[in-house]
Amino acid sequence: MKIRNYVALGMGLAMAALLGGCGSKNANDSSNNNSFTVLNVRFPGSSKTYRAKGTVPAASKATNVTVKWKTYTTLEWGDKKGTVLGGGELPDAFFGNTALGDADIANNLASLIPLEKYINKKTMPNLTKIMKKDPKMRAIVTSADGHIYSLPSRMTGRTITGNQLYINKKWLDKLGLKMPTTYQEFEDVMVAMATKDPNGNGKKDEVGLDGFTNIAMIPWGVQASSSTTTQWMNYDGKKVYYTPATETFKKAVEHMHDLYKRGGIDPEFFTQDFTKLMTKFTNASKVGGAVTYNPVNLGKTPDEYVAAPALVGVDGKKVALRDQDPYSRNQFEVTTACKNPKKLLQWVDQFYTPDNSIQSYYGPFGKTTKKNSDGTYSLLKDKSKKHWVQDDFAINNAFRDWAPQYGDDALANKIHYIDNQGDGLRRKIATPLDKYTGPQYPALSFKPEEQKELSSLLADIDAYAGNKYAQWVTKGGVDKEWNAYIKQLNTMGLKKFLSIQQKALKRYDKTMNQ
Repeated sequence: MKIRNYVALGMGLAMAALLGGCGSKNANDSSNNNSFTVLNVRFPGSSKTYRAKGTVPAASKATNVTVKWKTYTTLEWGDKKGTVLGGGELPDAFFGNTALGDADIANNLASLIPLEKYINKKTMPNLTKIMKKDPKMRAIVTSADGHIYSLPSRMTGRTITGNQLYINKKWLDKLGLKMPTTYQEFEDVMVAMATKDPNGNGKKDEVGLDGFTNIAMIPWGVQASSSTTTQWMNYDGKKVYYTPATETFKKAVEHMHDLYKRGGIDPEFFTQDFTKLMTKFTNASKVGGAVTYNPVNLGKTPDEYVAAPALVGVDGKKVALRDQDPYSRNQFEVTTACKNPKKLLQWVDQFYTPDNSIQSYYGPFGKTTKKNSDGTYSLLKDKSKKHWVQDDFAINNAFRDWAPQYGDDALANKIHYIDNQGDGLRRKIATPLDKYTGPQYPALSFKPEEQKELSSLLADIDAYAGNKYAQWVTKGGVDKEWNAYIKQLNTMGLKKFLSIQQKALKRYDKTMNQ
């Protein structure tokens, strides 16, 4: 099951920096060694199809490279990572961004080699061509010191709109209500669903709005961050801003408090943990409205839920939540243990071809995908019916999000999707909202001194803003306390925090324009 959320107030910025310098690391490129050990991290229960068929053998055949995989599960990697990085038994490379994050790279630069000199037409022609066509592929992996320590990806077929509002259509019909088009209409619908026994069991066991606390503000037009690293950060395409310090946030909280008083928000909205929320979603016949990524997340009765349109928010505009960036970094790092980086990078460059990008993301031809004679691709259903939907089938048999690859819009448009499952369903229900999304907040890189200050500032700022948000929705008082709240945020260093973010954004834009 795929659930995408932008939760975790106080997440910090430990995953937001590629830092440091290259030191005196010199790899021996003259070696004839074509055999390499590559470490990757997988979810428990995944099949080995993802590396036994498709992209891996195709890349090895094209480059005469043999790869020995050293695979850890996500459950064990947290305990093993320190030993691998500090124990002197480094693999030749780390594969996929589940292996190393920004902070891991920043803290272990002595064990990694800069890669920019290998990104050329001779060694990595596929990635070099892509970076020339799509400068964001270079920008997201260029660290604050100008070096490149990891390789990027752009995932295929991802939607622009991310989590969106789903409303129980069965309840709408039973109560004689229309699908809301504004936040005021939405509030009235949630109250009715929570108080008028739409499930017909004679009990007061229904809730109106439920879900993750920040993305649940979408019906009021509040844009949760599209950043994968920085909670609540947004920008208008030029200037960054912190969402909980905006007038839109204030107005939304006022309305959420009114809805809470009227019974239209789950009383446990701010107190339930992830497990309890997922239990409610699994039994979603008791939930009137939820903000989530896919209706299949709504448990046993997903067919009862339909995607709501982009509602007119408190500022009079329609807003939809932008999905997390289909671009990512940290998909491949080469260590100082590698005796022939050039050859290894020739191998990984094969992952950036269209065929291999399709197989990396959706799975091998003949298993989960099919390459058609007209140059298009088809996604296949799981005939064994072991997997609920197409994207679960792909996750089990492909690298999916966690591999170097490149799938632009042109490639995505060559795919024949399954309309009622996975990415096909997402593209169908999310596309109407795309025009209401804001700019994509980029993954920024910071200097060491910036990173240290940002981590300290954000922990306090996010905790304070999150506590006030919960207090104001459940008890009220946002209008009375707003000025003091903004003053306290500035005392805690919000202006400095935004200034550092703005400088990093300027560096990113400069790299994009080179």
